[in-house]
Amino acid sequence: MTVYEEKAYLFTGRPQVDFFDLVAESWGSINTTYNRSENDTRAGVGTWPYPGGSLTDAVMEIVHGKMYVFGGTHKKTNIGCNLFMQLDLSTKEWRRLSGTVMAIEPDYSSPGPRKTPSSWVDKGKDRIFLMFGQCDREGAKYSGELHGADSGYAFEDFWSWDIKDGKWRRERMSGNPPCPRSEMACAYVRLRCCLGIYIQLKLPG
Repeated sequence: MTVYEEKAYLFTGRPQVDFFDLVAESWGSINTTYNRSENDTRAGVGTWPYPGGSLTDAVMEIVHGKMYVFGGTHKKTNIGCNLFMQLDLSTKEWRRLSGTVMAIEPDYSSPGPRKTPSSWVDKGKDRIFLMFGQCDREGAKYSGELHGADSGYAFEDFWSWDIKDGKWRRERMSGNPPCPRSEMACAYVRLRCCLGIYIQLKLPG
């Protein structure tokens, strides 16, 4: 869940986005819409981005009144996806920013398909950072999905999304970063991001 303007939002892959009003202490929901473009169709997106209206193990951030959702698993993939969607909370309309519904072809201009990565927003609120996560190849094998294997693959990469320019950038890490991992937690504190107790990243700005 992500908090924005006294509401904690919960997105589970359905057109209805749930929220908990932190002031009224009650649950509510908003109905959202999505209009598919030709590029979305080529990326394997149907009439709704998330097959079966389900999504787990994704990351979500809200910046400037817009919700950003990356990756996770849905009804058609256990391996994870790299679908990156944006919801305008004022118009309640979704649009695809990058990625595909399924892991089809490699794309080195954006993060690969994954679940349980970690994300945060920088101090200036103009970049969304994405780190690590897992490509669940073992889960894919048991479900008969492509790219299945006997063990999962934990990512060690580090990316950022430029909110203004609308594009990904592969970031570099120096020093002694932790080993690849997923299902970790991070907390952004001013100029540093603390990943568990293992790492501090000094970010520009």
